[in-house]
Amino acid sequence: MIRHRAGEFDAAELLYETALALDPDDADILCAYAYLLETARQAFDAAELHYEEALANDPHHEQTIVNLAHFYEVVRGDPERAAALLERLR
Repeated sequence: MIRHRAGEFDAAELLYETALALDPDDADILCAYAYLLETARQAFDAAELHYEEALANDPHHEQTIVNLAHFYEVVRGDPERAAALLERLR
């Protein structure tokens, strides 16, 4: 995550992929990697896939819920889907 924040996207991506190879079900890693794919790579389909996988592994993962809701609203233009997802936080 530090490399991601520092703008070292290639290094961050390699670290996320390595971490997922070791623990493919970790919602924190999946969410962080999805965020990198969304924001730094504009790889929207891959980002959505990783966000959804994170939620499948941990349906109450708050950061994933927030990020994916934002993704649905801003990237996919689907505010209803975003609002429905945010209901999980109540």
